[in-house]
Amino acid sequence: MHDFKLLQIGWIYDVNFPRTFQVVREKRYLEKIRDALPRSRRISEAYKLARVHLERNAA
Repeated sequence: MHDFKLLQIGWIYDVNFPRTFQVVREKRYLEKIRDALPRSRRISEAYKLARVHLERNAA
């Protein structure tokens, strides 16, 4: 199950439209996925990278 959640975080890199990035941010999808995962340094790093990508593209 955790592998699938990490895969879902990675889907942010397949998004192409600014409005989609905005919706992902507004609905806090990345945070919800992260919160369903166990706490670890590697998961935190993956989340942070995905979050940076989201913020860069949601403008």
